[in-house]
Amino acid sequence: MRHFSYFLFENFDPDREAAHPGNPRRIINARADGVLSRVADSPPQGCSAARLRGEFGAEAVDRLIAAGVLRAMGDSRTPVYFLALSAGLNIVLDLAFILVFHLGVAGAAIATVASQGVSGIACAIYMARRFPILHVTQEERRPDLDACKTLCAMGLPMGLQYSITAIGSIVLQTSVNALGSLYVTAVATGSKVYQLLACPFDAMGSAMATYCGQNVGAGRLDRLRQGVRACSLLGLGYSVMAFAAMLFLAPQAAMLFLDPAEGGLETLVALTARYIVVLTAFFFPLALVNILRFSIQGMGFSVFAILAGVLEMIARTAVGWFFVPHLGFNAACFASPAAWICADLFLLPACFGCITHLQRRHPTAALETLSKTAVSTQ
Repeated sequence: MRHFSYFLFENFDPDREAAHPGNPRRIINARADGVLSRVADSPPQGCSAARLRGEFGAEAVDRLIAAGVLRAMGDSRTPVYFLALSAGLNIVLDLAFILVFHLGVAGAAIATVASQGVSGIACAIYMARRFPILHVTQEERRPDLDACKTLCAMGLPMGLQYSITAIGSIVLQTSVNALGSLYVTAVATGSKVYQLLACPFDAMGSAMATYCGQNVGAGRLDRLRQGVRACSLLGLGYSVMAFAAMLFLAPQAAMLFLDPAEGGLETLVALTARYIVVLTAFFFPLALVNILRFSIQGMGFSVFAILAGVLEMIARTAVGWFFVPHLGFNAACFASPAAWICADLFLLPACFGCITHLQRRHPTAALETLSKTAVSTQ
């Protein structure tokens, strides 16, 4: 773990690599503003802010690496504290750069990058002081191709999965843009409410990745099914509560992100509320996507994440190309639920197949855990 964490921190430096005149990022950035403007219908200021955040992406990566290492060490609370520090600092810097220094959208991007950088540095310092086991030796400072291959085998499939999923979202957004600004605003507002409500599912996924990885390493293969089952029940309970709440409070939730003086407010609230209710009605499939996908990753089968992402992309793309132009906004509401269900159709058998494969590959560990369970119950 010391070697892996050091390799990530010291060898991933996008800012250093971007200084090279022939780096692809410099070439891409030269055309990024125009591409983003055409695809996302974004103003030049928004495109410049996105490019600025990409140029200084190392700060966010360092923070995520440090938080991941802490969670792997069994400390899941400290990353939350540093995340709260980053969020609070981001708010303060937003106000300073936008209202005091009048930097506009670029100021918001600078505030985000700066807050993430401070949080990442503080998290790394805490990790170095709290866990002496992570202190690297001189020998471990040398690049190791085996470590690089292991990290790439675990991380690249998950990264590709998110990229592939994003393609489907872009195609869907393009179809929604053709419906008109009212529907674009409804989807954007509903997505903000959805992101708030779906935060517990992200936490469940992260928890299951750590849980499964630790139990595979400890040889406690019997706990894998138990953990997946328990977390799925937790996700089901939260999904029911979220859906019940939005059945009655979706309009009020939409007004948290809408201007009361906006034109066509009544229609906009109705459309946004419909979008929110449909998404929350399918929250349990979303819970399973996060729980199963991260459980599979924790067990060491990250390649399956790509296949799940491909299914999500196909579902969103199909809805965006074939259903939204004919069925309109209602089809857009069901695009994400269709993607989640398609992913679950693959992830459910894949997850339990991975558990069975591990038990067959390590029969001794499975027998030992069964014997320990039998002794503890006597």
